Amino acid sequence: MISPAKMKLRTSGTTPYGRKVMLVVHELKLTDKIEIMAPVRDNWIQGISPENPLGKVPTLITADGLVLYDSIVICEYLNDLAKGKLFPASGTAKYKALRLHALADGILEAAIAQRIETHMRPAHLQWTDFLSRQRNSVDNSLKVTEQLVKEFNKEPTIGELSIAAALGYLDFRFPQDNWHKSYSQLDIWYQEISKRPSMKATMPKE
Repeated sequence: MISPAKMKLRTSGTTPYGRKVMLVVHELKLTDKIEIMAPVRDNWIQGISPENPLGKVPTLITADGLVLYDSIVICEYLNDLAKGKLFPASGTAKYKALRLHALADGILEAAIAQRIETHMRPAHLQWTDFLSRQRNSVDNSLKVTEQLVKEFNKEPTIGELSIAAALGYLDFRFPQDNWHKSYSQLDIWYQEISKRPSMKATMPKE
């Protein structure tokens, strides 16, 4: 049974990891059980989440005061709390969902690395080969995801939701790359999943 006390989620409107959690929140109909807290931006070096030793968002404080960090841990906790079905219990379905989640997080890691390199370093200090490596990781991952689309579940698991969050981040931060043009089957799937209320409610914004 869900505690009447509200959980607290520290996140932002731009983090794709936070969006992944919020997608789960909406899919599990937990929005009225969670209070959203903004990042703390007083000290960039200390990070933006004082509850989290890593200083990162998202960070969840449960109703009984347990602090959870890393988006996949938070998502699984929420799924268990709500007795949801976003995490298949066992077998091939479980590992396909987790593999898809890992692929999505890999896309995000490479994309965010590009973002940091190009927006936080002066142009003359940017490492061209590093940027090429990250772009290659994104492209290779999108190629694989395009091949896997036919296996995606109609009712999304944590795998499909994570891919949706990753693709949304690419649109948000790298619209000029227009992945939609190169990956037509993935684009068709993304246009369909984007109709879900959870996707509409969690669109990234500054």
